[in-house]
Formats: sequence, structure tokens, C-alpha cells
Amino acid sequence: MKIKFPDVFIKYCRNIQNWNEKLLGSRRYKKFVIISDARTGSTLLAQLLNSHPQIVCFGEKFKKLDSYPSSKIWSGIFRKRHRKIKWVGFKLFYFHPVQGIDKDIWNILAEDEEVVVIHLMRNNILRSYVSKKIGLQTRLWTKTPRDPDEIELKDKKVYLPPDECIETFKTIEKYYQETKKRFKSHKIIPVFYEDLSRNKQKEMNSLFKEFGVLPYEVSSTMIKQNPENLNDLIINYYELKEQFSGTKWERFFYHDTNQTFSPS
Repeated sequence: MKIKFPDVFIKYCRNIQNWNEKLLGSRRYKKFVIISDARTGSTLLAQLLNSHPQIVCFGEKFKKLDSYPSSKIWSGIFRKRHRKIKWVGFKLFYFHPVQGIDKDIWNILAEDEEVVVIHLMRNNILRSYVSKKIGLQTRLWTKTPRDPDEIELKDKKVYLPPDECIETFKTIEKYYQETKKRFKSHKIIPVFYEDLSRNKQKEMNSLFKEFGVLPYEVSSTMIKQNPENLNDLIINYYELKEQFSGTKWERFFYHDTNQTFSPS
């Protein structure tokens, strides 16, 4: 039987750990950031990274600043840590922060060339776009084995306006280019959701090798939310497929887009 500890006890233990790290910890670790769009598997990647005992990965710390300056949040993330920790990082979406005018986090990252950038992308941008639309429709953004039964397909189906598709494709491709340009002086590790989803352990071992840490068996509680074919999820799929035929985006309208590409 799994024991559930009281929140007060958990908070007490965390406080003890924090004080131990402040007194005995070290900043002799390396920094990284996961830069991506929403619905690209960033939560999955963060969980897999946190599986490794020498890596700490935080979530979307800069999504809402709540009047805190970016520099203060940054200092909180990169404080002293247990001496066994070799890497510390966090997630950052292209459009963060979503509230406030303080965009300093992007300048802080650009100026610190020691930060390794994990650029998480999807080969099939249409898939992430569909996932966003379904999430907005169902109000469900993650799925684990403990969650209720599957949502019925009829409740997932979405209509995609053609003009909105074009705008989305252009926007994400622009983000890809801007990230590559902004962090040209950094080490950038491209990771594709499709590769991660297909073989988690293999992809993470490659990433651990890049990080210079030993391979480690990873685990995650995440379950793919929308495994159905695109033609089952998109109401006007065939209309869109015909409209985008002959364009550079026609490859999105196939059920499996496994070919990895390199944003130029």
C-alpha cells in the first residue's frame, strides 16, 4: 500500500533539503533550457530528464511572472543544489511570459552562452495544432494512467479553418528560425517529439550522452492523448489535404510523418 504523507510533513522535508543545499550545496552544475511550443511533448521530456538522479528540470517558471522580475526567478532556479546534481534547467515556450511586459528572460538566456538549449520540435506541426484545438475544446491537457476513461472521438473532432492553418504553420516555422538565430552562439540540441515518442530510452540516452552523464532508465506517467489518425480527428481533413497539396506543408496531411528535418 502506498503511504501518503501529510502536506505539512512534505513541506518540512523540502525546507530541510533547501537549507542543506544552501549550506552544503554547490553551483558546479551546468545549465540548460527546453525551448518549444505548447503541445510538443515538453512535459514528457521534463519528466524523463527528472528520471535521472543527476538532472533537475523545472516546469514553465516564466509563464506567469506574478510581479516577480525574471532575474529573481532565474536566481531561484540556479541556486545551490546538492553536489550530485550535474545539470539544472527549465521549460520555456516561444511566447513566454504570457503576462507582464518583462521579457528579460530571453536576454538573460541569450547573454549566458554557457546555457545549453534543447530545442524541442515536432516534425508534424499540424499534429501539435490539432492537439491545441482539442485541448481548448476538452479542457484536458495531460493524461496519466490515473485519469478517467478516454474521451470519445466525437468529443475530440475539430474543424480547422484553412487560413488559421497557414498562419499557424508560418508562426511556428518563424519561431524555429528565430530560436536558431537568437542562440547561434549556444550549444543547441534539436529533439523531435516523434523520435522521443517512438523510442524514449534511445532518445534520452543520446541526450544523456550529450550531457556527459551515464545512461539511466527513464520513466514517465504521461500517456499519448490523441493517438487517432488525423483524418479521424479533423472534420475537414480531406478538404485541407487537397488545399495544401503541392505546398511545402502537404507532408503534414499523412498519418505518419516520421522523417526528421532540420530547420534551415
